[in-house]
Amino acid sequence: MNAEMRKRLLPALLALRERTYRKHPGFYETLASIGLNADTVRQWFYRSLTADQLIGLVEEKKPEPVRVRRDGETKDDGRGGSAQEHAGVAQRLLLQADKIVAALLSDKITLAKRLGREYAEARKLVVGSDAQQELKRAA
Repeated sequence: MNAEMRKRLLPALLALRERTYRKHPGFYETLASIGLNADTVRQWFYRSLTADQLIGLVEEKKPEPVRVRRDGETKDDGRGGSAQEHAGVAQRLLLQADKIVAALLSDKITLAKRLGREYAEARKLVVGSDAQQELKRAA
């Protein structure tokens, strides 16, 4: 069966399964009377990984359009985004840093560590970066 027929049959089969639940004739007997195999219908509902891979090979890949800003520059240049977006991110990072300092000053070390990890992840700080080296020099 082609995909269009399957898409049209699936809602009807779902309704049939609900109506024939714990009744005689049941769902599978009704499928057999229609001329459908229960294993085939099961495959329609639950596609396998192999089927997904085959469909991926057969379907045409559509290239994603490149989004262009009004001033002619692409969104992908540099880190992208407007000055307002960068200001918002900087404001959130400063707020996170303030929370870390407040947790340290109130001797909540575990909270400060957790907030610090989140901050480092947001800033994408890695061990060996400039910020880590400055921390070692200051200690």
